[in-house]
Amino acid sequence: MRLSLPNRLLLAAGMLVAGEACGFALHVWAMLWPLIAFMAGIALLAAYGWGARGLLMPAVFSLGVVLAARSESDRLRILEETRFVSNPPPVTVKVEAPVNRWRAKKHDGWTVDFQSHLGPVQTKVVMALPDGAAFPSVGETWTCSGRLSCKGEEEERRARYTLWVLDPSKARLTKPAGTSVSARYEALGTRMAEQASIGLDWSPEIASLNRAILLGQRSGLSWARRKTFSAAGTIHVFAISGLHVMVIALALNSVLSRLDVQVPLRGLITVPAVAAYVMLTGMRPSALRAATMLAIYMLAPVFGRRPNARTAWSITALGVYGYAPERLFDLGCALSFAVMFGIVLWVEWSRGFAPIAKPGSNVQKLLGCLGISFAAWVAGVPITAHAFGRFSVGGLVANVAVIYCAGWMVKCGVFGLAASFFCIPLAAIANNLSGLCTFAMTLVSEQVAKFPFVLVETPYWTAWHSVTWYAAWIAACLAAGRLFPRNSSAPTPWWI
Repeated sequence: MRLSLPNRLLLAAGMLVAGEACGFALHVWAMLWPLIAFMAGIALLAAYGWGARGLLMPAVFSLGVVLAARSESDRLRILEETRFVSNPPPVTVKVEAPVNRWRAKKHDGWTVDFQSHLGPVQTKVVMALPDGAAFPSVGETWTCSGRLSCKGEEEERRARYTLWVLDPSKARLTKPAGTSVSARYEALGTRMAEQASIGLDWSPEIASLNRAILLGQRSGLSWARRKTFSAAGTIHVFAISGLHVMVIALALNSVLSRLDVQVPLRGLITVPAVAAYVMLTGMRPSALRAATMLAIYMLAPVFGRRPNARTAWSITALGVYGYAPERLFDLGCALSFAVMFGIVLWVEWSRGFAPIAKPGSNVQKLLGCLGISFAAWVAGVPITAHAFGRFSVGGLVANVAVIYCAGWMVKCGVFGLAASFFCIPLAAIANNLSGLCTFAMTLVSEQVAKFPFVLVETPYWTAWHSVTWYAAWIAACLAAGRLFPRNSSAPTPWWI
């Protein structure tokens, strides 16, 4: 049976990830990745010469093995080179996140830290600077020499590394960011954060929450608030991700549809607008992934193709894991892809049932939010249980209200930002409406977090626990699809 294009892309994404998992498992043989690539290429050419068919998926699998082995080889080389504490070699790092700074205790000057990468190794850079020196800013590139330390076992992929540059003379700026597009957007984002607080002088906390949810400016978010939202399972609203991208895209698409703008033109207008918002909020990886999926989905009509969520998910996964195989061990990346895939499956599966309430009614919208929240929860539980040994049950209830409030909060907040350029009173009104939604989200999260057993502690899940969890839910959905009456006009889901 010949698979459709969306299913072939989905299978290719799965084969790439499986190949990368095997490539990372090689570990000690990673240095031989050129030989591995050569042998895989010879084997595929020989199979093609013998007339074998269906070589695309084995080729994708082999590519995943080679990419992962190369990434692991680079990681091992970097760790080996930075072990020489007496005379460490100079390395180049890029400032990838806002810089923290404080007065140094052991020398006259300042100490700063920021997130960066040494090749595929995610690293926190701690740098000593003398008095009067310019502080690093996002987008700059620095050349420095220091000692690399590891918190945890180096064999663990989630081990945290820190590059200690304690000699101020060993750090110098090699590429400023003042003229880069990202730096300009960062400056604009700082200005927007101030405008997002217009009219909210009466509550600095609501203003800081607005900035965190709308623009990702989380420096003013207290640890107590983080803990409350985390316990309630709603901490995701502070990550500029698929929720924000979806809200802005749906709102803009709704306006364009009311103006009778043709479908291909809607994508050509919506995608650049969402891209500008993603750059404005710091181009966080989760937002970039969501914006990429949106672009593939909404631009399909421009090329005469039918929009397909599975195709958009698969191409995005192939691009992300093909470009950076080490993302396979990135918890945030895995969680966002799993949650989005769960939502895609849920939407395709539930579409086959006749609506319980009147289409377009508030009851139907509420049921839709509940279904999406449930699908996201089911998809994310094994990952959080594997990484943290716990998962939140409260998110099942809290996210229904939070997603609804967050949608209106983002809409009002974006309108307030736009109004701040021409009418300050109107911006203040929109910001207060946005703050009201933020207050509602905070209140719901606080109340849900007070319930007992809202955060379930569990032994760390293994891969077999996760497989069993997903298999049980898939079996339940298949059984429900056969037991309950389906909408005869709806197409049969692709996995049945």
